[in-house]
Amino acid sequence: DAGAVGTDSWTSPDKANHFAVSAPLGAFGASFAGPSASLGMRVLYGTLIGSLPGLAKEFADTRNPNATPSARDMAFNIAGAAFGAMFADRIVIRPVAATGSDRVDGMVIQYRVDF
Repeated sequence: DAGAVGTDSWTSPDKANHFAVSAPLGAFGASFAGPSASLGMRVLYGTLIGSLPGLAKEFADTRNPNATPSARDMAFNIAGAAFGAMFADRIVIRPVAATGSDRVDGMVIQYRVDF
């Protein structure tokens, strides 16, 4: 993290890391809602699931004397997870649901989700 509270800038390099780690987790989380769920539910699932590791890390920073928890880091975790969920919805989930098959633009996407 940024260290001292006064050095936690909105533009510090670690913010990109928080966003980049949370985005694929948000995409993964959106898949749990499934293609029959509404866009809002898919984004909600993705954002919640994608933000959990960042939340755990910020909580761990409260217990570590050498780290400082950051609301700004958490904002980038949430933004990355929401972006990942919306990206997955637009690129993977919605095209598959709209066509009713796994064939999209001549490309076959195979996936399997078991619960």
